[in-house]
Amino acid sequence: HLVEGSVPKSKSFMTENPKSADECTMQINEIFFLDEDEILSALWDHISEMSADGEYLNSLNKWERDFYYMFELCSEVNSGGFDSYLSYYGNHFDKVYKALEGIGADQMIKLLEAVRGKFSKGKIPSKTESIQNAIEKLNSKGLDFENEDSEFYDKGEKELVTKLLGFAISNREHFR
Repeated sequence: HLVEGSVPKSKSFMTENPKSADECTMQINEIFFLDEDEILSALWDHISEMSADGEYLNSLNKWERDFYYMFELCSEVNSGGFDSYLSYYGNHFDKVYKALEGIGADQMIKLLEAVRGKFSKGKIPSKTESIQNAIEKLNSKGLDFENEDSEFYDKGEKELVTKLLGFAISNREHFR
């Protein structure tokens, strides 16, 4: 092909289109027959396929979206703290807060309130770039999320995982 003068198209790094529930690697009925310690990650993979890794959250129903927001919070805070979560997914903050209220994750709600309280007027901006700028301003004032990160690792994560599993199992009929 190079001899003929044509160059193969490069593979795009863009996310694929969302898959239907039937096209996903694992079917929902299979997920809920897994051991409890495997359900959350398998459900995350399933919902990620259905939403093209979060690019098409509107293709999910309310329960699937709530699960997505809560698992995203858990995963991102685990990998880089609240600073990382806010920098990449802070635009989902109000949605995850509401989802946490719905499952009664009181420890996590308190943590999110502490995080929100560090921002000007106790409000997290809605756009990613504005959130990142606000975090830079906080850091320049010597404010960070170290205490909230520690609280998450000590108590919040366990509560969130337990509540999230309960949410998934008790609402299994709503997941496709």
